[in-house]
Amino acid sequence: MRPLTLAGLMAVGLLTFAASGCGEAEETDAAAEWMGTGPVVAHREAGDGGGMEALVEGPLVLSEGCLMVGEFPVIWPHGTRWDDDLGAVRLSDGRVVALGDRVSGGGGYPYLSDLGPDLAERLADCPTNAYGEVASFNAGQRISLSE
Repeated sequence: MRPLTLAGLMAVGLLTFAASGCGEAEETDAAAEWMGTGPVVAHREAGDGGGMEALVEGPLVLSEGCLMVGEFPVIWPHGTRWDDDLGAVRLSDGRVVALGDRVSGGGGYPYLSDLGPDLAERLADCPTNAYGEVASFNAGQRISLSE
């Protein structure tokens, strides 16, 4: 086996540097994607629809830049996005939830302080309710809509 020359070592270093930069960009893009877009905050993983057993329901409201279900800042199922053109929430199945529409689905009402830092940070500046809770749809939950 021949020893690497200085030019060979530099080429290996450059390739390693370039490859590591690509990975970081992909991780950053993936992190931004799972968190939702615009005012949407969404679960990181798809889940199976199971989880907490409360009923999350109420009208969709935008307050101080935060999406709320009733008086609760909301965490949406994985894959939920904000549609800038419509000014509405687009669920992972393509359905659109307009401001004022009533939503309902399985989930719960955890305290903001009980959420992981990634979700809590996104909701920290949202209006609070008397209980300090947020509405959280289960990660893989199908949401019912009514106007």
